[in-house]
Amino acid sequence: MREKTLFKIALVTSIAGLIILFFTLETIPVSPITLSQLRTEDIRKEVLIRGTITRITTHDGLQVLYVVSSESFPVMVFRDDAIPLEKGKEVEIRGTMSEYNHSKQFLGEEVRVI
Repeated sequence: MREKTLFKIALVTSIAGLIILFFTLETIPVSPITLSQLRTEDIRKEVLIRGTITRITTHDGLQVLYVVSSESFPVMVFRDDAIPLEKGKEVEIRGTMSEYNHSKQFLGEEVRVI
């Protein structure tokens, strides 16, 4: 009887801990960095960048934003519908760095006009 009780307590505590950890990780803010601060070590890490849109290109399911803060950098946003953005707008983009054909690119997951 004690083993079953101990097992239930351990199971409930583990599940509660995972739920708390999940919500804690969702609320930890990602500090913004400039495009020039992105390094090779930042590949596959979630980062937050801020900048001004200089050009927008839209293809089927892909929107490419050219953002400039200290340097110009393409941001790929994969969506079924294009985000209504305009050239010259200040944006904050949350996403991950990746490498494609030996060049860095930024995959935007969330775009917000500042």
